[in-house]
Amino acid sequence: MLALFKKKPSDLPFNSFAEYYIGVEVVAAGSCTTDQDVFIDGQFHGDISTTGLIELAKNSHVKADISARTAIIEGDYSGNVKTIDELHITSCANVEGSLETTNLIVDKGAIMKAKIKMRRES
Repeated sequence: MLALFKKKPSDLPFNSFAEYYIGVEVVAAGSCTTDQDVFIDGQFHGDISTTGLIELAKNSHVKADISARTAIIEGDYSGNVKTIDELHITSCANVEGSLETTNLIVDKGAIMKAKIKMRRES
């Protein structure tokens, strides 16, 4: 079972409205299904499904299958990610795996080794 921590707004080192937060020094593994936003700044292995946003911070090391409405990847990510709306790979990201989305944004400087499947907006 995965333990995600409810946020205390004053404790978070980022400007986000994420309901769940995995901190820099946290190493977590498991399966998570939620309808809330998720922010990962530590290490995670497993799978995450959310109808909201998932953000993998610059310090994150994630090996997981991810399903989300929107995803932002800034750290090290390996796995399969599927988003309904948008996938944003930032300049400091290192991504390996399979990506499926409607809208893909890749910032200059991002490192990617990925299979990409683009869907039409419905």
